[in-house]
Amino acid sequence: MFELNTLRSILTLALFILFIAIWIWAWSKDRKKEFKDAANIPFQGDEISASLKEDKK
Repeated sequence: MFELNTLRSILTLALFILFIAIWIWAWSKDRKKEFKDAANIPFQGDEISASLKEDKK
């Protein structure tokens, strides 16, 4: 049976590998366009609210 410290070491290693995998996924060139589009979402709301204000007049 594993000792508690061995289990903690395995869990730490697994979480570190998961962190590296997410980091690689986030910085991959395939995701650049999706993240750029997501970053512009708050600014797209301004166009919609401006058109709604014009419709109310």
